[in-house]
Amino acid sequence: MATIAVAAGPESVVVRPGSRELFVVSSSGTVSVIRFPELRVAATLRIGQRARSLVFSPDGRWAYVLEPSRGEIVFLDCAPLKELTRSKVAGQLSSLAIAPNGRILVAAAADKGRIFFVEADTRKPLGFVEVGKGPKSMVILPDSSKVFVANSEEEKISAVDLASRRLLSHIEIGSAPGALLLKPDGGEIFVLSPRTSTMTIVDAFHNNVEQSLPTGREPAMAISRRDSRQRLGQPRRAPRRPRCPTDDHPRRQPPG
Repeated sequence: MATIAVAAGPESVVVRPGSRELFVVSSSGTVSVIRFPELRVAATLRIGQRARSLVFSPDGRWAYVLEPSRGEIVFLDCAPLKELTRSKVAGQLSSLAIAPNGRILVAAAADKGRIFFVEADTRKPLGFVEVGKGPKSMVILPDSSKVFVANSEEEKISAVDLASRRLLSHIEIGSAPGALLLKPDGGEIFVLSPRTSTMTIVDAFHNNVEQSLPTGREPAMAISRRDSRQRLGQPRRAPRRPRCPTDDHPRRQPPG
């Protein structure tokens, strides 16, 4: 085990495809590159006041990260690490996704209730689609045909056709969605709902709910193995104070 000092507020770690590098995104506005097995910081790049939601091109040559407070997608060259340009989108950006074919970037604006599309190669804006309130987590099918977005302020997720940029349907799941996990074959989406401690399974091909299952308390994230088995994670909680035998009885007042 090793401790590596990076910028304040590290939020996510992403492995760069085809390399031995980890990109660490810090909420304080910095991207740090850690090389392994050396486990040392090889490069640091300032994005702005904040940084969030980094994704890579399929070959790992390019990276894209949000400056959420300014509503920008920042385009990065990974070798060596440097900023290429920025694309102004709109609003307070909450998450970023890239189509598996590497052609389209999708940015969610939580305050606008919209997802925006940008062509990765030309950085050309391709328009937006109205989804629901508070769009955040997103997944895109392996064939780059559809994007699903969690509307965190409602009890539904939305399915959007990526080629036509057209809303296909709203899928009611009965609770506010949090993180989304796509099954490796793209056939199902697992929707975590922290408020109700449930996981809803959605048929990604037919855009309907298959079933809802209880989980542990407040599921925050999940991972999928290659055999499509899932693992859930819950947020860490502060340890509870040991119960005192006198807790259920009124305290005696000292004599006057």
